Amino acid sequence: MGSTRDYYEILNVDRSATDDDLRRAYRRLAMRWHPDKNPAGKAEAEARFKKITEAYNVRAAAALQINRARNGSKG
Repeated sequence: MGSTRDYYEILNVDRSATDDDLRRAYRRLAMRWHPDKNPAGKAEAEARFKKITEAYNVRAAAALQINRARNGSKG
């Protein structure tokens, strides 16, 4: 994937996904790839879990920033 990552692709959602869609996709994938749930392939699961978490956190931060821009600093 290189240095630029398509966070929507990592989360398996469209670019028009709502915050709820992103949250549902994150939770579904986090449960699937959590290292504790994949003891046989723990290294791969850990790597995927980190990518999924990074993608969700970046998208959530962007949504929060947009919300603050619309509503002032109230958040």
